[in-house]
Amino acid sequence: MPQGGIDEGEELLPAALRELKEETGTDNATIIKIHEDKIRYDLPPKLQAKFWHGKYAGQEQTWIAMQFNGSDNEINLTADASPEFSQWQWVALEDTLDLIVPFKRETYAQIIKAFADIKLS
Repeated sequence: MPQGGIDEGEELLPAALRELKEETGTDNATIIKIHEDKIRYDLPPKLQAKFWHGKYAGQEQTWIAMQFNGSDNEINLTADASPEFSQWQWVALEDTLDLIVPFKRETYAQIIKAFADIKLS
């Protein structure tokens, strides 16, 4: 699940599409739903100094569900100068808990619940 920050002066939806393109090489997607509540998580203490130059202990996130409108060959994880991922796969939303680092599992459980009502054709 691509994630990222909002730059100063940037709006939420353009930031979401920018981050999607930076991390996957494409922004060929439609916004389906924006979760109304922000979700917070804390980094484990041993990781706090490693991430964000030790400035933050965690993140507060706004989650957005999108539907990809393209084909798999549009996905290019090395499109950005600083790739964040080395591999990708399509999985059912509820299966993401098995793939995420333990300290983010509660966050993902909240997202699964928040987006459980989305039905795609």
